[in-house]
Amino acid sequence: MNEYKSFGEPARFCLRVRWSRDSAAVDQRPIPHGWSMGCLDLLVGNLSLTAHDVEVRRRHEIEWYLGPFLHWLADNWVPLFHEELFSWTRPPSGPASVSVERSLNYWSKYEDDRARREYRAVQAWYLRHCMASASSGGLFPNVYIRRFLDQVEVSWTGQPPEFAPRGLQFQAAAGVARLSVSEVADPLWDLLQWATHCPPELELQDPRYQADWDDLCRKVETLANKPAAELVIDVPHDLLQRVRENFARVSRSELVELKRAENGPYISEKPLAVAMFGGLSPNLADSDIIALRDVLVDRSGQGDSDLLEMLSGESLYRSMGLKPYDDGEEFADYFLDDLEEKGIHPKIEGFVDIHAICERLGIDIVVRQLETADIRGVALAGQGFGPTILINTSHAFNETEAGQRFTIAHEMCHILADRERAKGIGHTSGTWALPSIEKRANAFAAYLLMPRGLVLSQVKNLADIGEDEVRNMSATLRVSFGALAQHLYNLGIIDDVQRDRLSGSAKAGR
Repeated sequence: MNEYKSFGEPARFCLRVRWSRDSAAVDQRPIPHGWSMGCLDLLVGNLSLTAHDVEVRRRHEIEWYLGPFLHWLADNWVPLFHEELFSWTRPPSGPASVSVERSLNYWSKYEDDRARREYRAVQAWYLRHCMASASSGGLFPNVYIRRFLDQVEVSWTGQPPEFAPRGLQFQAAAGVARLSVSEVADPLWDLLQWATHCPPELELQDPRYQADWDDLCRKVETLANKPAAELVIDVPHDLLQRVRENFARVSRSELVELKRAENGPYISEKPLAVAMFGGLSPNLADSDIIALRDVLVDRSGQGDSDLLEMLSGESLYRSMGLKPYDDGEEFADYFLDDLEEKGIHPKIEGFVDIHAICERLGIDIVVRQLETADIRGVALAGQGFGPTILINTSHAFNETEAGQRFTIAHEMCHILADRERAKGIGHTSGTWALPSIEKRANAFAAYLLMPRGLVLSQVKNLADIGEDEVRNMSATLRVSFGALAQHLYNLGIIDDVQRDRLSGSAKAGR
């Protein structure tokens, strides 16, 4: 019926779409989207996620009514490109395709009140982010789209729909890709523009379908005119307003100015000052807003040192987020090697001098006592800001020197690894932060402060590794007893029985 229209780059993210002729009679088509029969081929990294085999026939595209998918895209545009965190407690690590599918399976097995609440939260997130939720009977794959830091994560399960014909199999196995926001948002926005400007006109002559297309056009027009402030959904609006007011009081409103992308209704990169408040309680005290504001203002107009810029731009500090613990350890090992190659030797007198590393990288350490105990630390770097780590002494983790050293190493991981191409980061660590990112930073911190070679040098002459030995080692390494006990187990130096015994001692405060 029509030639395919391509939106995006097949090597990155691309949709190939065309309207097709509906073999069903007009009065037999579903209302209201019976006007929208079409073909859709979705490619990520030149891999077709819609290609499938059924009845010994191979097709690259899905052919079905596209109206529900187009409405879903318009209805959920803001969360698709601006909602990063999962809305239920303790989601499994990994991309959305893993976390959502496992969580739905887990919570569906129980009938208590909490299980029902958690299941509803997972299901609502699924409906906002999974392409298959818009299939309306079509054979759409489980493809999830969500924000991930300054990128967009596209992940897929490779599993056929629940009520698919026998033998249907998608060719693409489970996978995940992290792309720039524009690489995903621009093609999808162009698709919406095409659908509302070039509909299958003959089909719309039936008034039962015209109303549905008109409704889609209104949604897309509303999106096109949506102000930037309404696109930020990971910062409570009343908190964002208070933040903007406080920056205006010191004539620095430009630091929290939100800008839409030129090509569509999305924010490709939030200002660091806004990102830093992401996910925090709307009841954050004004004194804490002012304290964080003053750190940002004080460090504005500066930038990364040459060494930090080089290290944070290294591709080896990038991850697909599938194994946060392994990633964190590997990053720390690479990082120590890089420091050694640059003539920086931070392992002195039996411990890693984390403050010396910060000094060589040009990272300032700021210690503040905030009213809130929810913020453990803040990582700030890039985009005209001097790299900074803020430690909140109100957080229980930072009551000791060992805890503060761990927080510094943790935030250093964010500065190194969690910004695309050494751009900016304004990350606040706390219970609301992305679990996989936090686990990776914790693993990085543990290995950076307790590298394998340094730990082995401490234990090689020990006949036994008991409570006294671990306590002496933790004092030398300047880490906590509990952190060292767990790390010894992770390194394979002690077994799980010894680890559990030592963990009991740590909990008892002995």
